[in-house]
Amino acid sequence: MNFREHLIGGVVVSAVAVGIGCHYYNLNPKVALVALGFGVFSSLYPDIDIKSKSSRLVSLIIAGLVIYFGMNHHMDLAIIGSVMMVIPMFLQHRGFTHSHVCGILVSSAMMYGYSVFCAPEWAVGVVAYLGYVTHLLLDGLAFKRLV
Repeated sequence: MNFREHLIGGVVVSAVAVGIGCHYYNLNPKVALVALGFGVFSSLYPDIDIKSKSSRLVSLIIAGLVIYFGMNHHMDLAIIGSVMMVIPMFLQHRGFTHSHVCGILVSSAMMYGYSVFCAPEWAVGVVAYLGYVTHLLLDGLAFKRLV
């Protein structure tokens, strides 16, 4: 799969999930927008371990957030972002970053980051994980690799 296909898959699945959340669970529009963004971001994150358009975009977003968090005294979030950006550089492609464990860690980090600024919201983590799983499904790995 390529960047465009992962991006489209992430947008479609995240938008459907957010739409369901808004319709059935009265999801706050602000939370819905953040969840949509996190879902799309998560659908691109697994390819951070290769040199690609996707990894450059994801790394740039994370680097910007690390700088922002560091300048605003949120060192816990700056450290989490740094780890999310640096560790995959030392891993093989379709290794750990293409696992459900990594997906859970990434979506949990996003949910935690959101909860630092706003009230904890389950939808942010769920949509982020769905975006991640979309990437794995598109790569055909979702059920082949559990760890």
